[in-house]
Amino acid sequence: MSCIVCKMEEDDETVYGEMKTHSGITCHHFCLLFSEFIPQRGKDDEGIDGFLCKDIQNGAKKAQKIVCSFCKKPFAQLKCAYVGCKTTYHFICGIDNDCLMNFKEMKTYCNQHTGMPQNPPEGYDEERFCSICFEPIGPYHPLKCIQSHCKEKVWMHSSCLRPFALEAGYGFKCLLCRSPDFRENVMQKGIYVPNRDIQWMLNQCEGRSQDPSAPLQICGAKVCKSSKGRVLDADEAVGGICGKCHRPFHGGCVQTSGHEEGGKFTCFDCDERELEAPEEVEVEEKNQEFVPMPGNKRMKIKKYVADVHSDREKVVTDEAVSQPGFHHGPRQAKHAQFRLNYFLNSF
Repeated sequence: MSCIVCKMEEDDETVYGEMKTHSGITCHHFCLLFSEFIPQRGKDDEGIDGFLCKDIQNGAKKAQKIVCSFCKKPFAQLKCAYVGCKTTYHFICGIDNDCLMNFKEMKTYCNQHTGMPQNPPEGYDEERFCSICFEPIGPYHPLKCIQSHCKEKVWMHSSCLRPFALEAGYGFKCLLCRSPDFRENVMQKGIYVPNRDIQWMLNQCEGRSQDPSAPLQICGAKVCKSSKGRVLDADEAVGGICGKCHRPFHGGCVQTSGHEEGGKFTCFDCDERELEAPEEVEVEEKNQEFVPMPGNKRMKIKKYVADVHSDREKVVTDEAVSQPGFHHGPRQAKHAQFRLNYFLNSF
């Protein structure tokens, strides 16, 4: 299907703009933006991006006798903005013949009046890699080679930068220093950067919220029971939303994830109901003084350890040792009793 403005069928969103159709009218987005005969008089949601269908049809009729300076065919909608220049062309012909489409000022200049330096800057190396595709940047071209905002020796192909800018929108910045000024710089050199939020953010919130920063609705249950996964579909009813952490839950996950009181759901992680405090246990402070070890007066040990050695401190009694299964054999049982008494008395 051909564009009603330029009568061409080329379809490349990054170069010619999206091919849009409304009320039986199809046209390139960029043909509308740079047309000399089609005003934008509608709201953003009217017609094609604010261009009314009636104005598009009237503009196409006005250009039916204007011949393109390059292909010599009619319906040339663009005119060079340089004062005194009468060059006219189609948008696609202008791109193919190195004309400048300034998306910052929304003006177009023919290949004789771009105002761009035709000679490469000092130090330009055509063997240097493009910072996006990592292929050699190639011979210098003022519109096909874009210099980085912050580093003179870093270059990239405009063909590599176009799809990146189209996706980034307001989030488009210099790839190295993250400066937002790079956005206006590339728009003046023919790179279209749309006035909208980042594309992946718009895709994420499509059908959910008008806020492009709205996060996905993900079930907060520790063990989600949904066979479709944790992400709640746009048309799926939410079983409950915690009133404190605001996490949503599937209907089948609510009962195992929290409790509801007074019509308000609270997940177990945010449950602040008072728990029974354990009774305080008084702990007797052990005697830390050093005394002679029983059986070896030259060795000094702590008093509570000496009491265990001399069988004066017993937590594990002889009756417990005599029970079957405590340890196999009287020797092992006796050693186990001593180790346990030593351990329990050391706190």
